[in-house]
Parts: sequence; C-alpha cells; structure tokens
Amino acid sequence: MATISPARRRRVHYGEAIRLGDVTVTFHPAATWLGSAQIAVTCKDTRIVASGDYKDARDPTCAPFELVACDVFITEATFGLPVFRHGDAADEVKKLLGSVKLFPETRPSGRRLLARQGAARDRAVARGRL
Repeated sequence: MATISPARRRRVHYGEAIRLGDVTVTFHPAATWLGSAQIAVTCKDTRIVASGDYKDARDPTCAPFELVACDVFITEATFGLPVFRHGDAADEVKKLLGSVKLFPETRPSGRRLLARQGAARDRAVARGRL
C-alpha cells in the first residue's frame, strides 16, 4: 500500500481543487459525520463523484450535504434495500436516546442525538421552561 510522507500531507478543505495532471479532485460534504466527504474527480468533460454514506437531513454536528453535479455517481446502497424499513425519525430518536447515553462518543449518531437533545434543552431554557 502506498503511503504519503508526513512532509507531503496537508489539510484539504471542501471545494478546494487539487490538480493531478489533467485530473482535478475536489472534496464535498457528505453530511454523515464530522469531516465525511464525497470525492469528485474531473477529467476533460467528465465528472465522477464517489460517496459512501451520505444524508440530506439537517445535522448540527457536520457540514450540510452538498449536491454535486456529475456524469457518474458511485455510492453504496446498504440501507436502500427494501428489507430496511425506517420508522418515524422522532420515535427512532427516542429509542436511541435511551441507549446512546451508555457510549455516546463511539458513534456519530450518538453525537448527533446528544447535540439535538442539548439544542432542545437550550431552547427550553431560553423560553423559561426549565
């Protein structure tokens, strides 16, 4: 496996173009966890975007999903199968809040839920309800 020496490593910001010969590479928010990204590779008139998980729901813990125009989109579809049925988001949040408190730092979903719970508590305090 190829590695990049520490001297050549650098931070890349969303939307920043990296030129590799005739190819341009950019990273765009995927919105699944802090720092998650879609990768857009452009050469001549063709753009290919690859992403693992992504979501278009608002999430206070990461940059919002960015829709990237492309000719080819490559993604996984694990939870897109018909066997997966997702219940009402509010009910799922209640179930997860009950269990996520055990190990909140281990899962991005735990951090999101706790951030939402904290935001709701902050709004209640601001309104004098707590």
